[in-house]
Amino acid sequence: MSMREQVVKWIEMKDSMESRIDEIETMLSETGFGLHGGLIDDEGYPISDVDKIFEIRSARNELAMLKNDHIDIMLKIEKGLESCFADDEETKEETKKTTENTTEPPKQPDSDIDTPEDSNNSDLSSQKHKNNTQHFCKVNQVQFGSPAEESGLKAGDLIFSFGYANYSNHNNLKLIRDVVVANEDHPIDVVIERNSNTLELRLTPKKWKGNGLLGCHLVPV
Repeated sequence: MSMREQVVKWIEMKDSMESRIDEIETMLSETGFGLHGGLIDDEGYPISDVDKIFEIRSARNELAMLKNDHIDIMLKIEKGLESCFADDEETKEETKKTTENTTEPPKQPDSDIDTPEDSNNSDLSSQKHKNNTQHFCKVNQVQFGSPAEESGLKAGDLIFSFGYANYSNHNNLKLIRDVVVANEDHPIDVVIERNSNTLELRLTPKKWKGNGLLGCHLVPV
């Protein structure tokens, strides 16, 4: 199984865990005892329903294990995604080296005039730098009190890199979604341009009172 296939499998497992976590939390909430409440009746005595006690304790134990497993699977997804894109870069570099070694450079005519190197060679040598200095999306909106606002992100900011997502690999901004999902409650380095100045921010995707984990709207440019 390739790393890409493994990452897809992990994401499916993550989705299944999150669905089960929601089910258990809903069930515990409906019982009236919640996630951490004591198993006592309205008068302060332990409830006498043995089956209910067993059901609630089992659900709480399963919930705790699922949350621990969820943390582990998110870390695996993050490392797997990094590995996939590292492999892509390595493959591109190997292809470039192979091409350079098997292609004979054209002979230059004798001349007393110094000529600059071919612009294509210059573009290739600076491609990696270009990926991190060319913005690929724009912050269209930032919601008040959101994780995005806490990080200092503002509407109009142009994004050069979002974690390991950049101009060369963002795949129509889909990689940003993967970065966010893989880094919930973990800080992400975000490099932006604002008023012709380059700034580095730290954005931590997390649940808040609004929708999503960021609280901002990004659009491609």
